[in-house]
Formats: sequence, C-alpha cells, structure tokens
Amino acid sequence: LRAGNVHTATGAEAFLHELIERVEAQICQVVAVRMDAGFPEEGLLASLEGRGTPYVARLKSNPALERLAQPYLRRPPGRPPAEPRTWLYELSYQAESWEQPRRVVLVVQERPGELFLHHFFLVTSFPAAEKAAEPLLEFYRERGNAESVIGELKSVLEPALSSAARPKE
Repeated sequence: LRAGNVHTATGAEAFLHELIERVEAQICQVVAVRMDAGFPEEGLLASLEGRGTPYVARLKSNPALERLAQPYLRRPPGRPPAEPRTWLYELSYQAESWEQPRRVVLVVQERPGELFLHHFFLVTSFPAAEKAAEPLLEFYRERGNAESVIGELKSVLEPALSSAARPKE
C-alpha cells in the first residue's frame, strides 16, 4: 500500500521484484508482467529488462505519441461495418525520460456508431518475433480479466476484512 499523494509507480519496482522472485521460486519458472498506464517509468522498465522479465504496459497518451499515431487514425473508405474493427501498428518510441527507444504497439479501434476512431498505446519488451501485436494485445487484455476476478473476491471478503464499521444493507 502507498500513500494517496505519491505517484502510482512509487515502490512498485521493489514490490514487483520481490513478487517475481517468489512466483518464479514457488509457482512457475517464467513470469511476464502486465501493467496499467501508471507504471511504465524508466526505472521499472529497465529493471524488468535487466532481469529478463518480459512486460507489456499501457502508455498514457502524450503529444509525441499522438504525432506518431496521426498517420494511422484515418477511417478506410466505404461505409463503416456493423462489427467493430481493430488495427495494430508497430512503432518505436523513446520517451524523454527513457534511456532507449522501446517497442510500442498502437491499437486503433473502430466502434459501430462512433464518429472517431479510438486508440491507445502499449509498450513492451517482448520481441515482435516472440509475441506479435495481436497476441500481445490479447495478453494485455487478460489483465482486465484478472482485475475482474480480484474485484469479485474483494467484494466477497470486504465485510470480513474491513476495520471500519459498515452500515447494514
């Protein structure tokens, strides 16, 4: 747990390394990390790369990323289909705070009934030959499934774990 007035990634590097070591020792030999947009900072990414732990993380959008995405944010000619469509583009990007460029996948989504394309960015240490863009996106989306299960577990355990009095429903 961290204080509410610190950055999301504060303390994440130490916590993650300890957790990875325990998981690799007790559960499996290979660990891969999925992170949300609050975590991809140079220190954490470099430390995961240094220990050989692959990762995929969502990136917060910024003007430099938006400039990279611009050529890919055009609808194809013709009527929009009734089903959603997704396009994936491989990019190389180096944030000002990063020591090196990294592989970034631009995910562009066309949703029925929406005027503009939706897009977001994933940064990863997986080589494209090992995990192409589509399997990488599927792997990242599993993070949401895990959070859903954790949310269910918390809702079941919350009354038993809370130290504060709760009103009865």
